[in-house]
Amino acid sequence: MALTATATQGLQFHRVVAENELLYVPGDPGDTYTRGDAVVATVGEGVLDIAADSEVLVGTVAKTTVCPAATVAATKPAAFNPAFDSEANRCLIPIYSRVPAGTPVYLATFAGHIDETVVSYLASTPYIEGTTGAGGDDRPNGALVYIYEGPGIGEVGVVADYDHTGGAVELEYILHRQFSATLTSSSKCIIVAGEAASS
Repeated sequence: MALTATATQGLQFHRVVAENELLYVPGDPGDTYTRGDAVVATVGEGVLDIAADSEVLVGTVAKTTVCPAATVAATKPAAFNPAFDSEANRCLIPIYSRVPAGTPVYLATFAGHIDETVVSYLASTPYIEGTTGAGGDDRPNGALVYIYEGPGIGEVGVVADYDHTGGAVELEYILHRQFSATLTSSSKCIIVAGEAASS
């Protein structure tokens, strides 16, 4: 059964950004983020990069963190505890947001996601072969992958690359890191991405 959500009526106020708000954002596997580094969220990647001179910052690294290799699965959002130092928790980099304190945060229901049933999953690459697919190569790069049913339920990943046709596997979502569970054809996920001609 496909994942459904009840639509909100436009944008609904949720809260405001706190002063020096700390966010935990996916890092690039194997990269070191040093306290004070300015970071950006590059379009089409979905993970943090160290900022270049001309880029617009999303934040500043709060604590030096070595992001683990892609073979380490990130912690489930529901189980994340920043006080507990583990490899799974270090997949998320603590940054101070560059959004001004007092900025409103709104809730909105997403639409246009890709609903997939996993055909195959390989942890060593890692990748998911889907049934639906995006419209073309690279379109969901940087998208969030949320497992909502079956093995892996509650886990979240990020698409590093997408191969629509012509590769060894069709409709292949290559991920930044593996999941802790072994996904099967009973696993269902949504890919939250804007379907566009570019990332």
